[in-house]
Amino acid sequence: MRKFSVCVSVLALLLVLICSVSCGEEEIPMLNVTSEGTTDFWVIRSDYSKDFITSLSVKLRRSIRDATGVEPGITTDWDKNPVYEHEIIVGETLREENIDFVIDRVELGETGYIIKESNGKIYIAGGTHAGTELAVNYFINNFVKAGEDVRIPVGYERIVYHEFDISELYVNMNLVEEDWTIVIPADANNQIKDAAARMQAAIVEKCGMELAIVTGDASAHRAFILSSGKPEIDGVHSMRVDGDRFIMESSAKAGVGACADKFVSLYIRDKFGKYNFPADYRFMELGDYMIVKYPD
Repeated sequence: MRKFSVCVSVLALLLVLICSVSCGEEEIPMLNVTSEGTTDFWVIRSDYSKDFITSLSVKLRRSIRDATGVEPGITTDWDKNPVYEHEIIVGETLREENIDFVIDRVELGETGYIIKESNGKIYIAGGTHAGTELAVNYFINNFVKAGEDVRIPVGYERIVYHEFDISELYVNMNLVEEDWTIVIPADANNQIKDAAARMQAAIVEKCGMELAIVTGDASAHRAFILSSGKPEIDGVHSMRVDGDRFIMESSAKAGVGACADKFVSLYIRDKFGKYNFPADYRFMELGDYMIVKYPD
């Protein structure tokens, strides 16, 4: 599923703070990571974490020390280590086995992340190491200030989802979503299967959707179809739109798998933004000669 926005709970917290001040109500309670030169917080990382997460954990700890003069402890989630009342938990750890929410790293995506306060603990985690790094940097830049205590609103939550290069892809104004499929012939050889897998991987990387690869149903709707049919002209790759179906055929020696690779190279690999393959889209390639109606 593609997501682009920051979780609204951050905005909600800000609105409540503004309302509380303007209406004379009590402000949202804050959790102090440091207070007047003291801290009981520990930075926690996985006992199996690699150098990258270890370095991020140390960076966070040192940033707090440099800003406040007080340094949290640092340790791992090894089961023989104690669980502290107050912790900043960096990356994926065993602590997630005992929380009442889910950190969905697939949903967050490559550069997505979550920062969340829950029951005196602050969770800082990304969909990948890249997302965790962004989360740590955001926490440092927004909560760690020189000469000030490090504080975070109780219940604070910030979720940022990875933004994919191709935000929306349409076939005849039908939005391509995760229920779409990549259809290959029932008798597909390894060349076709491998090309379908490359197409699937490219769409995951650029669009954030993992389309299932299915066999045999050349009449399927909401599908990219690597057809066993052949264009009337010999030696060509052909692509066309038929309602909510995108059909690829080839009479060339390289076969329909090469046609699928052509689709990826033309329309997926280096593309950005959103676009539509219109109802009259047609593509035909014969050697150096190409006829094509490009998507909008």
